[in-house]
Amino acid sequence: MRIQKCYVGYCAVTWLLWITTLVLVPISGGAFDVHNEALYYFVNKLSNISVLISWIPVHPILFILSLVSSIKNKREGYTSFNIFSIILTTILAIAILGCHVWLIGGV
Repeated sequence: MRIQKCYVGYCAVTWLLWITTLVLVPISGGAFDVHNEALYYFVNKLSNISVLISWIPVHPILFILSLVSSIKNKREGYTSFNIFSIILTTILAIAILGCHVWLIGGV
């Protein structure tokens, strides 16, 4: 069950990073309408890190390993978390990508 705990921790850290980025982007403004210039440059760097984490396929790999482990060990709570986590991760990752495009002003 070590892989499950690793996956839960990784999800918590990445979700916190993504949600922080999604909250700060509207406050700092986009590329064509910057509200707070100092915050904009910080959020731009934070968004770059968030996008990089979205592109690296750690979430899908850990998801598959932890889902197989939870099914094999008959842990229904962890299985439910795994299914919920991949749905939330997909939604947040797509939101981060769209927010990053808005932040930098296009593709």
